Amino acid sequence: MLKFLKVREVQLPTRGTEVSSGLDLYVPTDIKPEDIKITPLNEPVKLSPSRFVTEDSIIIPWWRWVLIPSWLKLILPKGTDEYTYDFIIMWKSWVSVKTDLLIWAAVIDNDYRGEFNIHVVNPGLNDVVIPKGSKIVQAIVRKVELLKPVEIDTEEFEKESNTERWEWGFWSTWA
Repeated sequence: MLKFLKVREVQLPTRGTEVSSGLDLYVPTDIKPEDIKITPLNEPVKLSPSRFVTEDSIIIPWWRWVLIPSWLKLILPKGTDEYTYDFIIMWKSWVSVKTDLLIWAAVIDNDYRGEFNIHVVNPGLNDVVIPKGSKIVQAIVRKVELLKPVEIDTEEFEKESNTERWEWGFWSTWA
């Protein structure tokens, strides 16, 4: 069971169907300029959000990131000594396809009890208008194994590193 506390009035997350893994999160309907934070991607200068919140929408300015409050706090199911659960905020397909918006800062740990924000980035060259009350992102609950990090020596690393992948990182399986 997922338990949510509404900090202010907002629609609780919903699923598109009974078996949808994603929970849709909504833009608050009574959001005000002072409720959001806007910063340019390339410099730490904060902008006044007053021109980016209208009566019926929020505007995600071009080349900016925006923190939109969810007005929700969350309690995830307890795990065990071997696993835990977290809450991952992800793109909604219609939002990402139609607007090119990206999601940043997307992991909410099991023991976090504060209000979480929706961290949206507009890397494009045009402002994006999102109606208040609309679905903006989705979230999934993920089961995470709590594997203990241990240090190993070079010999053990080399012994366990006999794979076909290169060590280049991205595109490392292109042979």
